[in-house]
Amino acid sequence: MPRLALVRTLGALALACSACGADAPPPATAPPASPSSDMPPALQAAQIACEKSDLKQCVDLARALFHGTGVPRDLERARTLLTRACDGGVPLGCTGLGSMYALAEPKDMPRAVALFERACSAGELRGCSNLASAYFLGVGVAKDVNRAAVLLERACTGGDLSSCGALGTLYFTGTGVPRDAERAFDLGRRGCDANDPQSCECLAAAGTDLKRLDAAQVVALRAKACDGEWAQSCGNLGVAYSEGFGVPADPKRAAGLFSKGCSLGNAHSCLNLGRVQRKGPDSDAAASAEAFAKACDGGELTGCTDAGVAFSNGDGVPKDGARAVKLFEKGCNGETEGYAQSCNNLAVGLRLGSFAPRDGQRAATLFRRACDGGFLAACNDLGSMYWMGLEVPVDLAAARAVLTKACSAGDQNSCNSLAGILADKPETKEDPARAVVLFDKACTAGVILACSNVGVILDEGKLVPRDAKKAKEYLRRACEAGNAVACEHLPKK
Repeated sequence: MPRLALVRTLGALALACSACGADAPPPATAPPASPSSDMPPALQAAQIACEKSDLKQCVDLARALFHGTGVPRDLERARTLLTRACDGGVPLGCTGLGSMYALAEPKDMPRAVALFERACSAGELRGCSNLASAYFLGVGVAKDVNRAAVLLERACTGGDLSSCGALGTLYFTGTGVPRDAERAFDLGRRGCDANDPQSCECLAAAGTDLKRLDAAQVVALRAKACDGEWAQSCGNLGVAYSEGFGVPADPKRAAGLFSKGCSLGNAHSCLNLGRVQRKGPDSDAAASAEAFAKACDGGELTGCTDAGVAFSNGDGVPKDGARAVKLFEKGCNGETEGYAQSCNNLAVGLRLGSFAPRDGQRAATLFRRACDGGFLAACNDLGSMYWMGLEVPVDLAAARAVLTKACSAGDQNSCNSLAGILADKPETKEDPARAVVLFDKACTAGVILACSNVGVILDEGKLVPRDAKKAKEYLRRACEAGNAVACEHLPKK
């Protein structure tokens, strides 16, 4: 299923600003400035009208001052005008003022939410849409996706078509509303026809799901959305060019699209960019590591793992164990796909002391979390630690339990380790025979150590009846693969 951003971020409000760096709005006490002859005639007229208490014209003038359109940028005066308009009963002024509180440094989200609520209650639909964003993200107000869906419905139905794509995405993913791909398709089409980029992405996703759109149509929609700077669409379009889905495969163009999506804040695009930079035709290990780190910062936990590997090994970047630990810790502390591998990698570093001070107890704890999260290699490491008393007390029951779980799930290294316990510390007379079966299973799957182990057991005949012929077959296979123990036991003739 395509990855979709659910609602517009607060950077896409009515008075959008990627980095205002401004303080909270001051009281509306600044006197109006006289129109400048350098101002466009429309703005001169707006300023004159604003001075005559046409508060809607004050909002238009504030917008120009905020963006620096036709006039020098002046955030302080823009706030003053918006405060005056909002206090004078113009709801759009409240939406704009709320946006400035939301984007200022430091932010004042509770006050922004109050202004959006005031605007929405007065019928200003962009205020409803921005209020929905706050409820969905849980900023300035308790998170409430159901309330967000109700507000987006109101805004979209009332004619704010940019809200339709956000609402459609909720329907497509079943977030706050029952999943309904048909409704998502209709809402996406409505917003996309009005050139809302998120709506175009929603339409592409729902159309793919419903098999209403072919690959070329999906690519065209995502190109339109990416041109509108919808980051998710740039990333999805990059995948299309990477895999040749609906377009001829073009790795360089894919890399450019991943880069754009990443720069617009889409963490999955950063992850894909890192992968392209690591293995693509223009590989750049240092850039790849930083792209992975940016993906991690954006919440893509696989990026934490990949960046951690780069910094722990010094792959294209100076080796930095402290940074690797922080990256693995962030990945491990998450709950989405990718966390278990970060836990495992950090555990390996702590057990071996390869990029962090040795800490066997913490390593065991992390191996346990990784194992419970489905990373089976961690189960084998944890089971081996308990079996051999490596940095932790010997606990054969715990070792058997964790290795049995992983072996049953298909990890053949765990089957080899479990067989080792059954052979080394048998609890029943059947255990040695079970060990041979497990060693054989792991050997057949390519675990060379298991081939050597079963060959030695069959050659010695101490645990099970001797079988020189089979022993020789296992030992030859292991020896040819470079296992020294097998070579020592292999008969010379």
